[in-house]
Amino acid sequence: MVKHFSIHVDDAMFEKFKSLCEYYGRSVNAQVKIMIARRIEFFEKKHGELEPPEEKSSDSAQS
Repeated sequence: MVKHFSIHVDDAMFEKFKSLCEYYGRSVNAQVKIMIARRIEFFEKKHGELEPPEEKSSDSAQS
């Protein structure tokens, strides 16, 4: 499953980030995904593997 989210940044930050992406020949979306993946990898090397939070189902909330 693919998740979508948005962030709010000022114009100057976005334009600088776009320039960075162009330098690496990537889209903004691709660069964000790479940066997230690298940050997760860095964290896991230091602290151990992250476990995704358990999905809350409507059934368990009623039990």
